[in-house]
Amino acid sequence: MKREREAGFAETRGVVVRNNRAAPVLSTGQSVLLWAALAIPSCEPISWGWPGTLGYLVISALGVWVGLRWLVPITWKLIPNERVGSAFLVITLVLVFVAIALVYPHAASRLPHHGSDNAEALILGARSLFHGQYPYYQLTYLGNLLTPTPGAFILAAPFVVLHAVQYQSILWLAVACAAAVKAWGSSKRVLVALWLTLAVSPALWRLLVTGTDFATTGIMLAVLTLVTAKLASGARLTWATAGASILLGLAATSRLHLLIILLPLAVYLRDACGMRRALAVCGTTLMTAALVTLPWWAYDPSHFTPAHSFPPTSLPDAKTVLIMVTLLSAVVGATLLARRGLAGLSLACAVPLVTSALLTFVFGQATSAAFCYWGSFFVLFAAWYPPGTGNGALVR
Repeated sequence: MKREREAGFAETRGVVVRNNRAAPVLSTGQSVLLWAALAIPSCEPISWGWPGTLGYLVISALGVWVGLRWLVPITWKLIPNERVGSAFLVITLVLVFVAIALVYPHAASRLPHHGSDNAEALILGARSLFHGQYPYYQLTYLGNLLTPTPGAFILAAPFVVLHAVQYQSILWLAVACAAAVKAWGSSKRVLVALWLTLAVSPALWRLLVTGTDFATTGIMLAVLTLVTAKLASGARLTWATAGASILLGLAATSRLHLLIILLPLAVYLRDACGMRRALAVCGTTLMTAALVTLPWWAYDPSHFTPAHSFPPTSLPDAKTVLIMVTLLSAVVGATLLARRGLAGLSLACAVPLVTSALLTFVFGQATSAAFCYWGSFFVLFAAWYPPGTGNGALVR
């Protein structure tokens, strides 16, 4: 048995090496997924108008095609080895950090149209937890209620203590890059993926420099889901598996509907390691979510904003339609995709999250589709996933 496992690892490493000798070549389906994950969250038809939005979609599609057709191969040839690729990856993350440091003070100036109050919502919520106060009685400087759940406040708490809530996104982006290097076996592949993502996604830049947690939540949700799946499908359960499951519970409760990813995760784990382990892992995640959410809801249900944050709409029964369609999409995604390795699990998790975000955009008449970032990082992982590597090496 041990020899078979070692032979499997050797075969996987061989496939990874062969894949990474040449520049990544994405199939047509992968290219379309990549474009959709990058372009759709940046759409703002109310601000740009439909002509401007359609123009951006065309330009972004052209940008993705040019990037994959010419820029990625050229970059691959110019970077001689993985060590140089890792150095450029670190430099890129440092430059993003500098951009956040320079722009965030301007975005947080509280002037009209100069950013978002989302970062202040996290700060107010975390400080309320520090002082044992109920966070949902407070308002941001724009007069909005706090919509993140206590799980989001807990995850943001260390950054609030350090007065660095705006850097939560860059930390999780760095963690995602490190995990992707482990999964894909190539820092160069992660580098070109990051460069193309930053080049085609204006909304991502806006979320990063304003401290808005939509992108941060999407990144941490994708990373923790895949790490939990890989750890739980190992030879035995460990404390690392329990820790990943608990962190996933906190991340998934950043917005209550994000818990829908437990359905495809349970299907994946049931096929990979059996029903008992799937129930243990998903049960730990669900119990964590309940422990950090239900006490605050029970304290004052009428003021627990996360349970009442569906955008106003004139459409009848919009919330019921949203819930039913999202659940149906989760079942379809879990049934058709979750059994196809980590890439399939990524797409299965993305299906209900993107469906929910797009329906919220349509029903709530939001100004942008940035909520799609909750699922788009799952799609990015699947789109760039090297072929022929099985479940990859996200965590060994």
